[in-house]
Amino acid sequence: MRTKALICAAGLIAAGAATCLAQGNVYSLNVVGYINADITNSSRLTLVNTPLTRPDLSGNYAITNIVDPGGTTLPDGTRVYTFTGGSFATATKSSITHTWGAAANTQLPNGSGYFILNSRTTNFTVTYVGEVPQGAINQNFGAGLTLVGSAVPRSGYLADLGAVAVNGNRVYRYDVPTQNFVTYTKSSITGQWPNTPPTSDPVKGPAIAVNEGFFFNNASAGTPTWSYNYTVPQ
Repeated sequence: MRTKALICAAGLIAAGAATCLAQGNVYSLNVVGYINADITNSSRLTLVNTPLTRPDLSGNYAITNIVDPGGTTLPDGTRVYTFTGGSFATATKSSITHTWGAAANTQLPNGSGYFILNSRTTNFTVTYVGEVPQGAINQNFGAGLTLVGSAVPRSGYLADLGAVAVNGNRVYRYDVPTQNFVTYTKSSITGQWPNTPPTSDPVKGPAIAVNEGFFFNNASAGTPTWSYNYTVPQ
């Protein structure tokens, strides 16, 4: 999945004082903008997350608001797989009605992860539009296995993104080319993650891309946290 983010600030642009700061593949001016995520073809899965907020939606992060605006953007046959309470739910865009049916109300809130399946022979793009959360941000891993992603469009090792894991925690990243998971475990003995840079740092954990979803398994006795303060670079 190639992801390009453009975060634009109406205030700075209107003042004619816009500046641009490149941070990996994130180009940031302020807090409003879009992120393009390429979804791989040929009935393969891509694991993404919703990296922006939409205050204008009053909390309604339905499929037809987030990944398929108005139900007219994504091709028929597209599927979205969400994970809650230990099980998957499937939403499919019908090739007959050209709609998502009742699944159109499936919620994809900021910071949640989910799979998108592209049944076509060519890639397509999902465009996320919204605002970058700023200030104090609190994300919850919960108990057991959860499917999450960074609430802000930022890449880095897990600790760089504000997450504090405990010994025994695991992260499962999804490798699109092989369609398999890659597992990273924080050792219960050494307290370290795999030392395989650039994909994982022994202290900071696995590297997470912008707009990437991943599974986090909290099967240990401790309580991992994900609380941080974020300000868009100027």
